[in-house]
Amino acid sequence: MKTNDLDVHFLRNKYSVARNKYKPRRIETLLIAEAPPDSLDRFFYFEDVKRQDSLFLEIMGVLYPDQKQRYLASGRDTAVKEELLETFKEDGFWLLDLSEVPLSISEKTLAECVPLL
Repeated sequence: MKTNDLDVHFLRNKYSVARNKYKPRRIETLLIAEAPPDSLDRFFYFEDVKRQDSLFLEIMGVLYPDQKQRYLASGRDTAVKEELLETFKEDGFWLLDLSEVPLSISEKTLAECVPLL
């Protein structure tokens, strides 16, 4: 995937805004993933994701199994996902990606994203 600096800046900003909306005041548990997905509509913190949301579903299934089932039963209603993300935040969880953008457009390796990895 070929991209330019404006695209990378746009994506960094879009992911950062969504991620920081659900950042707890005090992080109790930090979960670290590799990078946002290539598909812009599948990011963990985006509320309106209707398919291929496996990272979100698996984490919520472990932490909040009943709420996950309610979310799925609702047809993945945006308001229900927002509630789950708020609970995740209130409980001190935060998911952070090593790379700020999808690996397919990143100029850095994962090791370069974390000094002294």
